[in-house]
Amino acid sequence: MLEKNRQMLLSPLNGTIVSLQEVSDPVFSSYMMGRGFAVKPKDGRMCSPVKGTVTSVAESKHAYVIKTQSGMEMLIHVGLDTVYLEGKPFKCAVKSGDKVKVGDLLCSIDLDMIRDKGVDTIVPITFPKLSSDSEISIAYGEAKIGDKIMSIVNREIKRTAGNGFFRKNKIAHQAAK
Repeated sequence: MLEKNRQMLLSPLNGTIVSLQEVSDPVFSSYMMGRGFAVKPKDGRMCSPVKGTVTSVAESKHAYVIKTQSGMEMLIHVGLDTVYLEGKPFKCAVKSGDKVKVGDLLCSIDLDMIRDKGVDTIVPITFPKLSSDSEISIAYGEAKIGDKIMSIVNREIKRTAGNGFFRKNKIAHQAAK
């Protein structure tokens, strides 16, 4: 049985919405972490783009998984190789298990600190469990927090990995490097 599911996604950051193919990390640009888009942030305020539950926050505070009310999981990954910054540029406003609504603050990001370390600040946002026959539409270009930027018609919701998400995908990320 296929479940038709439409999800609107709002911009979680002020910045420029770009294709994942513009992300220099092949883990994202080759869609190993799922389809989606990336944001080149203009400032460090990151808000929830959907209503749902935060299911995982990386120990280094650089990555967040939110499960939407309709059951889709999204990964918001702040910067490339920011895991090595040990959480220093991030002030987390949420923890695993928190319910969020559109516009709730997820994290404050010190973009200057990230840039000073020579690390890319791009924010890939992917849907690792999105079925391959799902339809997505993305509005590329400038966006402000809360602007409608993506529509997903998910034909089928795949089973989720639960709390093992980061452990499983850390291995995929390391293998791609």
